[in-house]
Amino acid sequence: MTHDLETGNLKATDAFCEDDHLTTPLAPAEHPSGAELTPKPLVVRAYPKAVFLYPSWLTAFGCAIWQQAVDATPAVPGVHALIFSIIFSLNLSILAFEYSRLASGIIASLLSVFGLLVAAEPWLGEELRAVLEPTLFANAAFYWYWTGALTGVMVLVMLHVTLNFYELKDGELRHRRTWFRVVDRWPLANLDLEVEMNDVLEYGLFRSGRLVLRSASSRVLIISNVPGVYKVEDKIRTRIRMAKLQWEAAPQSFVP
Repeated sequence: MTHDLETGNLKATDAFCEDDHLTTPLAPAEHPSGAELTPKPLVVRAYPKAVFLYPSWLTAFGCAIWQQAVDATPAVPGVHALIFSIIFSLNLSILAFEYSRLASGIIASLLSVFGLLVAAEPWLGEELRAVLEPTLFANAAFYWYWTGALTGVMVLVMLHVTLNFYELKDGELRHRRTWFRVVDRWPLANLDLEVEMNDVLEYGLFRSGRLVLRSASSRVLIISNVPGVYKVEDKIRTRIRMAKLQWEAAPQSFVP
């Protein structure tokens, strides 16, 4: 595979350079020495579901500052305790349940109907305001506690995805646990990729979804909670196409 010097596009040819059982395209025009080019490794990280608690984390931090700034009291509690409670409850429901497109559509429809009823019936609006009357109170120490606790959770999440990740390199998909240990390998040329977005709220919070990779030998790899899943999908599909082209041009350069 070489670069067209006029268009800058890749062309499939019989000229390949072997590197670690894989082939790499010849250098483009700006490398007159003919040095080999290899794509940069692509890292894919599967985040634990605890990452979806980040709205509660940010809300706790904001409410801690808010509480200290306004100095609310049990007699005049303000609304920040109610706001934190609602967001934290919604976060827990996202961890507990899967909001499919159908379920999300039904919930949105019911909320819309309820909103129209509140607008049409003044007494219903008054009852709702009475229910939501800010009676909850929490001092700054409460919010600082949750800020610290959720900060610890986020640190553990980042540590996990730093040490446990997937890497596309040299025509392979590698599952790494730490940078020095590879626990499994899949040749890219043998993989087919699908993307699933089963939870609308998780996608809304993190643009996340699930990557499903199937090999020719019927092995299945599922990588869940991948942020920016559709952008990652495009990058992986590009690597798979390149690997398949190289396989067709020089199959003997791959180790089954």
